[in-house]
Amino acid sequence: FRTVRQGKWNFRKALASVGLNNLLPKLEPAPCKSSYRVRASELPEPLGSEVKELLAWKQAKFAKGRPKWTRHRPVSAKLLENCICRLFGFALNIGNFIGVTSLRSLFTEEIMSAFIEWGLNVRGLTRSSLLRFSMLYGAMRHHPKYRDQDYGWFNTLFNEIPEDDQSVAQMKKAKKSVQYEDLCKIPAAIQDAVMKLGPDDSKASRLVHDELMILWLVTLAWRQRNLRECRLGAPETDNLFFAQLPSFIHVAKPKWVEEALEKNPKQCFWQFYFREDETKIGQKVRGILPRRLIPLLEEYLAIHRPRLVAKEDPGTLFVNDDGCAISCQIMSYHISEIVLKHVGRRTTPHLFRDAFAYAYLAAHPEDFLSLSKILWHKSIRYTLSVYGRNFDESNGVRRIDEWLGATA
Repeated sequence: FRTVRQGKWNFRKALASVGLNNLLPKLEPAPCKSSYRVRASELPEPLGSEVKELLAWKQAKFAKGRPKWTRHRPVSAKLLENCICRLFGFALNIGNFIGVTSLRSLFTEEIMSAFIEWGLNVRGLTRSSLLRFSMLYGAMRHHPKYRDQDYGWFNTLFNEIPEDDQSVAQMKKAKKSVQYEDLCKIPAAIQDAVMKLGPDDSKASRLVHDELMILWLVTLAWRQRNLRECRLGAPETDNLFFAQLPSFIHVAKPKWVEEALEKNPKQCFWQFYFREDETKIGQKVRGILPRRLIPLLEEYLAIHRPRLVAKEDPGTLFVNDDGCAISCQIMSYHISEIVLKHVGRRTTPHLFRDAFAYAYLAAHPEDFLSLSKILWHKSIRYTLSVYGRNFDESNGVRRIDEWLGATA
């Protein structure tokens, strides 16, 4: 995929370098779907300053008037900023509203209603994409400077938006999805490729890096952010470490860990720990690394990772081609290329979670509580809403039949 795409541009560049570019058709730029949007740096005053203040208020560790569970991570704050820029861009370039220079004059029923009508009827937006503006509603409703304004119209307005056609969304996802069993075959296929290379071949180190990354995704199903930002080091400051289990802190122990502790109470184990501000749910997450990951992890850390990191070690478990911390875009692209090569279909790191979830439920029917903890969901209700489409009252009846026994 990369070769074909790059080859097209190399061909055009080669023709241009010898003066033959006039033989090729002129490429017209694709219409920009976001042409109505305005950059944050282009917002007029005092709107620009108000947005900066609002974003800082949403991200602060403590902010007066803000419920503690509504604190934003930087990625969520960026989404809120995008919502404001989209709404202002519409008001300025599409709706032709005049005098919109502050958050009070921007977030109004008139502008929001016009944006929703245009978004649904002209732009083809979905209800789920429009619901992102609830972030702006929540911020305005809680901020001391704006909460005296009446926002009762917001819920009424959004209740009028028709529900999305779930069959269409499921069809789009199905085109990108890969069966969990096929994803699980990729690490072994990569390992076969490693065996064909010499022990000192730098390509082998990159392949082991990729093998561990895929094995991690099919074993723990972490969110992409936690996987690419996972730091190696000490329990006090980092996320992945080899140490004794913490005293007086609950950590569920597999049987093999309990057996090892019986022989040596001071035994060290590979563990992970993410703090509240490092998880999407805003809660601490810790655990003992599954045993199937440990051999490859230790080989990777001892032999291959030192060959891949740059002079200034980023400290992250996985690195990009330059040996630096890997970005969200590069990881998504890299994972999709690996899956395309071995399975024949491009997929995203997030869809690994879906594949894992459905495979887990197939092996452990109705165990949504465990799945909710595996995926680090905030509540089992959310897990049920996403993966429990076929979980209804009939499942309860089946459990009664299994419990009390069926009669002929």
